[in-house]
Amino acid sequence: MSNKAKSQLQELKEMLEKSTELKDYDIDENYYLSDYSYNVYPDARTFIDMDGKFYKMFMSGDGHELVGKDDKPCHARAIYSSSMLSYNFFHWIDDGHPLKLNDICYDKVYFEVKMKVLTGSRKPANMDVVLISKDCKSMLCIESKFTEHMEALFADSYGDSGCYYSHNDEYVENFIELQDIYNNYYDGIKQNICHLIALSNLKHDENALQWFKKNNPYIEQEVLDKISKDTTIKFINLLYLFDYKNNPTDKYGNSYPDLLEDFKSKLPDKLRMELLKDDRIFNSYYELFDNIKGQMPEGLSKYLGSRYFEK
Repeated sequence: MSNKAKSQLQELKEMLEKSTELKDYDIDENYYLSDYSYNVYPDARTFIDMDGKFYKMFMSGDGHELVGKDDKPCHARAIYSSSMLSYNFFHWIDDGHPLKLNDICYDKVYFEVKMKVLTGSRKPANMDVVLISKDCKSMLCIESKFTEHMEALFADSYGDSGCYYSHNDEYVENFIELQDIYNNYYDGIKQNICHLIALSNLKHDENALQWFKKNNPYIEQEVLDKISKDTTIKFINLLYLFDYKNNPTDKYGNSYPDLLEDFKSKLPDKLRMELLKDDRIFNSYYELFDNIKGQMPEGLSKYLGSRYFEK
């Protein structure tokens, strides 16, 4: 990471630390809270306890969100945790409190949803947030990014060749080609490749669809039964952008949307179709918040405004 990027990231963390919603909690020198529950809207903390469905969803992911690894703290304790940002924004959605976007009512929300990517791949794709409509005919999949789009370089966890995959997989060649093109860019591009392949598989491959149904035990069976190849599936990146009022593509994320557009132009048609068009719903958390805060519980909208935006 460049010195400029490090400086910008530090500035963002210092800004977040000043939130009035965190004033009663100790924050260490690495900007971690002592307990991840302090990162959660107070009225929702009981939903993420060890007996809750949401806790089990996050624990089923591969990102060590709620439990640390190798003496490192869990990611959810960081005040810039993207998983807790997404949880705070979407946990409230249910059949009694649906979220309406583009004339679709979503009344089901799930986190860390697993989807099959490439044959032989060591890990599935873990979709940060999945919203499902009342009739189960529409699914909106969300990649949540807090600081990832400004700090992480392309990771090599999937290797720089096809050695991990069966070359019978129709997307292996595209995956390797795109990985080579974006090798010097953000880790999030790799995630986009994986997620789009997973969504296309879900849409077009019966085996991947059945794998999805078997490997997501926290999605209700009656919902899984209604998910089919006819379900409309869309994908967006939801970025936390800092200077949202003056510049929607601020200094923390100004290159990322352009990078995604370039990336989209290089996708094969079967993957490109899963991205929302140019009139996609929202690009940033602030855009989303500004448009749906009236649908949220009043206390939650006040919390989110103070916690993340009103600086």
